[in-house]
Amino acid sequence: METRISKWGNSRAVRVSREVLDRAGIDPDEPVTLSAEAGRIVITPAKRKPLLAELLAQIKPDDDLGEVDYGAPVGREVA
Repeated sequence: METRISKWGNSRAVRVSREVLDRAGIDPDEPVTLSAEAGRIVITPAKRKPLLAELLAQIKPDDDLGEVDYGAPVGREVA
């Protein structure tokens, strides 16, 4: 697909077709990261921090979530 870089205010913009986004596996409203390499601009999905609910959903019933011993107190910790 060929397109043009257009002026958009003080910036420049490139219109990306739905077909290209679909082939790249990028949702239209998904945050992306831009980077520049030799002669090219690369668009990749932004890495986001997982939500607490997503992390908790990964815990399995048989996971060992017992206490962890970090050793004897070193400073003014409450023992």
